[in-house]
Amino acid sequence: MKIALAKVNQTAGKIKENTEKILSYVQKAEEAGCELIVFPLFAICGGPCGFLFENKDFIDENIEAAEFISKNSSINLICGEVFQKTDDNTAYIFADNDIELLKADIKNFSANKKLIVVISCLSYYERKIKEVKDFFTMQAVENNVNIAYLNMLGAQDGYIFDGLALYVNKKGKFKIFDQSFKENLIIFDTDGKDLEIGFNDRNEELYKVLVLGLKDYMNKNGFKKCALGISGGIDSALTAAIAVDAVGAENVLGVLMPSKYTSEQSGSSALKLCKNLNIKTKTVPIENIYNTFINELTPFFDGKEKDLTEENLQARIRGNILMSLSNKFGYLILCTGNKSEDAVGYSTLYGDTSGGYAPISDLYKKDVYTLAKYRNTISKVIPDFIIERPPTAELRENQKDSDSLPEYDILDDILEKILDKKMSYKEIIETGVKKEVLDKVWKLIKNSEYKRRQSPAGTKVSKSAFIKDIDLPITNGYLWNKTNH
Repeated sequence: MKIALAKVNQTAGKIKENTEKILSYVQKAEEAGCELIVFPLFAICGGPCGFLFENKDFIDENIEAAEFISKNSSINLICGEVFQKTDDNTAYIFADNDIELLKADIKNFSANKKLIVVISCLSYYERKIKEVKDFFTMQAVENNVNIAYLNMLGAQDGYIFDGLALYVNKKGKFKIFDQSFKENLIIFDTDGKDLEIGFNDRNEELYKVLVLGLKDYMNKNGFKKCALGISGGIDSALTAAIAVDAVGAENVLGVLMPSKYTSEQSGSSALKLCKNLNIKTKTVPIENIYNTFINELTPFFDGKEKDLTEENLQARIRGNILMSLSNKFGYLILCTGNKSEDAVGYSTLYGDTSGGYAPISDLYKKDVYTLAKYRNTISKVIPDFIIERPPTAELRENQKDSDSLPEYDILDDILEKILDKKMSYKEIIETGVKKEVLDKVWKLIKNSEYKRRQSPAGTKVSKSAFIKDIDLPITNGYLWNKTNH
């Protein structure tokens, strides 16, 4: 049997355009002599559409599009769509100018079936592709059945759909395994030769996901160009590299905003990074703006020592500069914060949290370093100084992140145990984490939810992404370190 798996990257809500793409793929499959073409779940509506699934007009438009596709397709077609409010896992077969409902539940395999087709729209998280591969291998062998599987491709509101396409026979051997994150029409014969299988390593996979997330966010929301602050730090360096790989160097602007605390090495490394990436730069020194603010505020601050107020003011000036460039020229401003910082609130609200999208917000600091080094294996764009320097916000003399936080290797270990592994207080202490350090980290997590609620959307790469998966109450009196632990 000749089958086509259509890896399509659709846009949520663009029913007309999505329908046109579906029919163009159908035509290609027809011309190739395919008997069946398979599309992922929500191929017509474009992906999970939230409240639109409660909108009668939206549902009616999907029905009309499905009927149009059915009448204009001369081969069998399978895809999933929303025709009515239902909690069932459903797919639809388009054949003989008609639409039939196919109830397909992976739990109800039977040996008399020759082929099971599974379509989905499941968002990506690290290790998901391997888990899906192992699951269908096991199901194929245990149930003596051939399985074709196709997931939606593309990014939507920070969720990534990996576009995984596979065909595994009843012996557990793969004829198809495509995890390329690219649109494609995969045509194969169930009795023909196996197509080549290529596997991404962890860093390659994560990096591709981050690039796809930003690329689709910009393209599907009408942004032509993006801008970000370049500090000479690791976070902005990796974010800039992702941006260039997503939309091209000609569409990325690096903004340098030095203060009196910005070291010469930071400034020169920031410029070197931009040169290596071939992106344009603008330099807007903030010292005069900062001094104006301080002069105006001095009467109100009389008798008060300098503290975080003056430090955060610098970050907010930078945020205002970036957002002004966004307003004037239409740039999407990229926030460069990472998951470790977001978790403990190591950021300035309306300062470095400003922006429209946060590409690395679901990466722990250790993964930022790992992916920066990986990106340099493709082409060395991130200067060694940026990777090797101790992390610093440079908001005061000789400042280091470790002045306020545990070292990142310790912090990330604790965060993983709390957020990803869901370990109890006692379990974490038993691993050797010091009680006073754990108490400090939990307090920072608990007290920073209000900041996270006001932070921009970002690319989800884990099962425990803030905003998407972790929802703490802002008003939160829970003390995890009670004496009974």
